[in-house]
Amino acid sequence: MTKLPELSSISNEEKDELIISMFSIIGRLEKTVKRLEKKVKTLEAKLSTNSRNSSKPPSSDGYDKPAPKSQRPKTNKNTGGQPGHKGVTPALSR
Repeated sequence: MTKLPELSSISNEEKDELIISMFSIIGRLEKTVKRLEKKVKTLEAKLSTNSRNSSKPPSSDGYDKPAPKSQRPKTNKNTGGQPGHKGVTPALSR
């Protein structure tokens, strides 16, 4: 980045040239920013696709598995049978 010259020591014509050059630089920077924003948007869209929301095969999802979506609401009850009841399991077959 160039250092700004002392404005009191330069002429009005030089100030006008400086302002015009700054406007052209700003215009180029705005174009670059718009292009980069568009690229970021397309890359983010590409990253957010998986086999559930696009035509990609499930093998392209990698090791990320979707979270299970149980239809049952969570309760505070313990799992298993009644307290004190002796359970019965089938015998092993040979």
